[in-house]
Amino acid sequence: ELRIRDGIASARAGMTRLVVLSPTNPPGALTARLWTNVEMTVYVRRGASARLLDYQALYLSARSGERHNDSVPCQGTSYHATARFDGQCGFKKEVWHAGGYTTLRPEPTPKPWTTVPEGKWVGMKFLCRNCDGGAHVRLQLYLDAEERNDWKIIAEFTDVGGWRGEKPGCERPQDYIITEGRPAVYFRTDQVAVELKKFSVREIAPLP
Repeated sequence: ELRIRDGIASARAGMTRLVVLSPTNPPGALTARLWTNVEMTVYVRRGASARLLDYQALYLSARSGERHNDSVPCQGTSYHATARFDGQCGFKKEVWHAGGYTTLRPEPTPKPWTTVPEGKWVGMKFLCRNCDGGAHVRLQLYLDAEERNDWKIIAEFTDVGGWRGEKPGCERPQDYIITEGRPAVYFRTDQVAVELKKFSVREIAPLP
């Protein structure tokens, strides 16, 4: 359940997913190109957790399929920028859902704080762009920890191959590089109440 009041969206602790899909017309044909090179920005205020999970985090995710669940595993691709509650900030890739998750990158993973602070607005910005002539993908995560529009880069990583998912699947290489556009981007968190504001997504130019 999502409630919006005075520009702030509130969600109770659960499986929170706020998805922005490429628009389609009533017959279902795309009316705009798929999300490819994107800048995603959101301010989040973390509330109380209903249950503690070892992967608990705030996520911004790009290059996902329209449906991201066990019934359509091959649509379940993503690059995830994550601010984990154990303090680590970095990226995971999902080659397919749900056995194609990679480990966290970069290594060592930056740890700018002990945890995502509770009860405080924090800005996250995720840039996901093709680079090297479209062959590779550059990932960058910025934080505005004091809500001052003062963005500091926290983590960056380039997927040049070799970043392997846990298991093979969907007839893709285990280190598949997701260079193509996909119809969905989204914000995610699990089992924690959150408030969100200024959530935006825009298509930007790729890197050379």
